[in-house]
Amino acid sequence: MLRRHKKRFCSISPTHRNPKHLKPMTEPTLPLTIRPLCASDLDRIFDYKSRPFGEKSLEQQASSEVYVAVAELDGVPVGRVGLDFTRNPGERTAYLWSAHVEPGFQSRGIGTALFLHLEQVALQRGFNVIQFDVDKENPRARRLYEQLGYAVCSEVVVHWSYRDGDRVVEVAEDCWSMRKNLAVPPRAD
Repeated sequence: MLRRHKKRFCSISPTHRNPKHLKPMTEPTLPLTIRPLCASDLDRIFDYKSRPFGEKSLEQQASSEVYVAVAELDGVPVGRVGLDFTRNPGERTAYLWSAHVEPGFQSRGIGTALFLHLEQVALQRGFNVIQFDVDKENPRARRLYEQLGYAVCSEVVVHWSYRDGDRVVEVAEDCWSMRKNLAVPPRAD
């Protein structure tokens, strides 16, 4: 179960949409394939805590509520990230979640490739904003997201739980909520 508690909201200035001081990110030069999640991925890229989310995501993907992108390197799934189209459909905001790249494959452009892929998927589905939460204890991820043009828009406490044997473990994470406008309307001159 996932609950969000918003602490504060900050608006995003137009300069945060496409910051000029950040280097443009490009897709990696690895022989990387990005494809939709399939059942055989559940045991390969979801641990026991996140496996129930993976199973639910597979069902939701079948009904087009979500799209989970899997990065595959030499036939081995090495990362994943999901995009939820149902959380804020009226605002045309897709909610990104469960970004993960296996530790041995980090810092190789895989996370960047997954994000760029999902930005295209969101635009193709008619969504012009992506938003997500990132744990404040993960500054490395926040730096990557800022390089990709995402900006902090609020602080939230995200509550989630997982099963560990017979007990349910409740987790509360202090997070930054980040977002990016994917399509900036043309300026009228």
